[in-house]
Amino acid sequence: LCAKSSWFKKADEILRSMRKIGVFPNLKSYNLALESCVLGKGSNVSFQTVHFMEDMTSLGIKPDSKCYKNAIMSCAKAGDIETSMKYLDEMMTPGKIDLSYSDLAKALEGILSACSRCGEWELSLKLLQKAYNLGLLNEENSILLELAIESCALSGKPGKISKLMEEMGKFMRITERMIQGLIKGYAMRGNEGDSEEVQKIIDELEEKYGFKPNEHILGIASEFYKNERRW
Repeated sequence: LCAKSSWFKKADEILRSMRKIGVFPNLKSYNLALESCVLGKGSNVSFQTVHFMEDMTSLGIKPDSKCYKNAIMSCAKAGDIETSMKYLDEMMTPGKIDLSYSDLAKALEGILSACSRCGEWELSLKLLQKAYNLGLLNEENSILLELAIESCALSGKPGKISKLMEEMGKFMRITERMIQGLIKGYAMRGNEGDSEEVQKIIDELEEKYGFKPNEHILGIASEFYKNERRW
């Protein structure tokens, strides 16, 4: 119930109450507590996540792949990229845990999502490289590439985005969200001649990528043109 309701403070109270009456929490208990942090909101989420991880370790309970995934996702969602990266390093330490690659993909998605909100494009590219090296970049995990592109877009790096799409497009389908990121990258950079590049992307969209520009793509382009007083 606490996990579904994102009551991470209530989860902490329950864990403390269990210990007071001599019922010690187990791995499943802490996984549920950490899930409540993933669903939680506010600046205290990261602090509570660290507390749960440290608490279970003090009891001799070894965090598993799911614990690390939840810890990373909750810290990243709270904007605490530094702590989420610390847990990612631990999660990926050879021999530390029985690593689930599906958990790792979700953990990377969580950090990349945080990066996409603050424009941490360099870290995004490093994380994307990790995913590629581990064979995690595929159609199923295309959101990893989409989020990395959005990080580059927020920082006005259309050149980086174009290169990513060219390299990854060899084995992955280019999505509309990626195109939106590319156009936004040009819009955020705003150099002379960028509007022509955006128009060229839109004109070649169906022929090159197999889909017509949707309202989101046209909307971003429209705002870009308006800002340049070209619309």
